[in-house]
Amino acid sequence: MSVYDDPGYVETYKKLKLKSDIRYLYIKFIHINYLSCIENKTNMLFSTNLQSFKTPNNKSMLTPWRKQQINEIIERIKLFYIDSSTGGFKGSEKLDDFSDDDREYFNTQFSLPQLIGGPVKAILITVLEDPAKYNFSIFMLRNGLFPFSVSCNQNGVTAFQLISKLVFSGFKSCYDHGLLCLFKRCYKVQESDAAFVSKLYGAIASEEQLKAWCMIRFALLLDDPDHLEIALQQHMSLFTIVSFKMKKPVGIRYPNLLGVANNAFLNYRSHGDLLIKAMQHYGAYDQVIKRDRKQTFRYRLEDFEMYKPVQDTAFNTIVFKIFSELRG
Repeated sequence: MSVYDDPGYVETYKKLKLKSDIRYLYIKFIHINYLSCIENKTNMLFSTNLQSFKTPNNKSMLTPWRKQQINEIIERIKLFYIDSSTGGFKGSEKLDDFSDDDREYFNTQFSLPQLIGGPVKAILITVLEDPAKYNFSIFMLRNGLFPFSVSCNQNGVTAFQLISKLVFSGFKSCYDHGLLCLFKRCYKVQESDAAFVSKLYGAIASEEQLKAWCMIRFALLLDDPDHLEIALQQHMSLFTIVSFKMKKPVGIRYPNLLGVANNAFLNYRSHGDLLIKAMQHYGAYDQVIKRDRKQTFRYRLEDFEMYKPVQDTAFNTIVFKIFSELRG
């Protein structure tokens, strides 16, 4: 009889194996729990992005290093308000990345109304009344961190009018168009704005001012940030229509309407149907054909009809809001 057939040996083997399995399972259980504990602590550490940590009472607290960073940004904001000649300041874009804890600390250390002074509801008007602070006003509008009213009407003067006056005078931002920044803060056109834009037309003294006035009028009629953003992106097609309407190039560097038309059907073909409609409606088509002695425009028109690209019909909504007479 083999030793492996001995009942005593077999029983002893089973007991030892059972103890070994239990010991293995116990060690494995301890090891898994240890790793899980390490992982949880690591996640907790890095989830703070090295900016904050959780206190035993589950309250968030910023690190001294992060507080120092925010304090430095606050000092730069104050200096930028004093001298807004540059487009921005170092670290201005970091305000967009503020966490809730950052915002809470920032608001305890900084007050925009206290920095600017004047009536709280009119702080945007107060800043815009000083042309030297135009860049700071754009900074204010672009940052949702600052809660303030954009719809204040102070003796018939609105933020729309003040920004329009500065844009008309040649002020530019290295970011978005000033009026787009305003409309993105949910501004709605007021009754006095229309009268202001009509009056401003009489002050046009250069082609650049005519171009600026057209963009201001686009903003007035669209009264919507999304539509205005598209209009700014497609402004050359809009200026082409304005040129046909006014029977002279506006915002486009060509000496006559033939050049404007040739350029349009070379570069803005996705709006071709709409541009043809505008030419015919405003009576510019005959003027273009009369000048087209080399038949360059007619050839481009034939190519357009033969190889017509898909038309951007969504753009029609923008055009019809600005040029309502083209709806029919």
